[in-house]
Amino acid sequence: MELFDEELGEVITEADQKRYVLRRNPARQREIAQTRLSKKARLQQRLQQANAYLAGSGRRRPETQLRKAAAHLQQLELKGWLRVEGVGRELVLQEDGAALAEQSQLDGCYVIHTDLTPQQASAQVVHDRYKDLAKVERDFRTLKTGHLEMRPWFVTLEDNTHAHAVTVMLALKIRRYLELAWWDLNLTVEEGLRALETFCVMELGSSGQSQGARFLPRPDHLQRQLLDRLDLRLPEKVPAAKVIVGTRVNLAKQRKPPSQ
Repeated sequence: MELFDEELGEVITEADQKRYVLRRNPARQREIAQTRLSKKARLQQRLQQANAYLAGSGRRRPETQLRKAAAHLQQLELKGWLRVEGVGRELVLQEDGAALAEQSQLDGCYVIHTDLTPQQASAQVVHDRYKDLAKVERDFRTLKTGHLEMRPWFVTLEDNTHAHAVTVMLALKIRRYLELAWWDLNLTVEEGLRALETFCVMELGSSGQSQGARFLPRPDHLQRQLLDRLDLRLPEKVPAAKVIVGTRVNLAKQRKPPSQ
């Protein structure tokens, strides 16, 4: 157990030269212990309700409540160090301290197995790359169900599918850049983009003019902060628009009516 410390431990087996990196996460250790105590409190509350039910009538059977409590104990996965016993017509919770100490020995402990040699990567590098997997999982959530909504894909051709995936990955890269740039502003990427949505080119002109004067309004304080973090400088003159891009789509006009 001394190998599981807050500092990284490392073991290389002599027989097959397998390499293991070991560590205990104290935050995770406290979290598991708190979860265990929370489950115990829920079980105690269940026993109090059962005892109140049994006290309400002498015809009610303690054996039935004992079976229900044992099933609840099994469901909470507390059977190793807790047990429910019947004392007369009352249910009592018994705790085994030695079993609890043995069960909690590995709380917060984890082992990373790698085929990289110490010359290829140190134990710290192996551990850091393992922790980076959390960032990969977060990116997948962003791609699929978060801001970018990668699925479902409304494409069928192979080239279109590849192009769609590449586009979304590029969007993810831009989103990462925005997140890092706006980190100290205590804003999410979505909040920053919503703040910039109101900043747009304005065009002034009369009905007799074919082309009006185009200019950028002065950004407010938050918009200026967002632009400065991105090191963006606004142009003094805005060129004439050659195309019109509609960003608001009326889905009701595009959708087919439901079949009767």
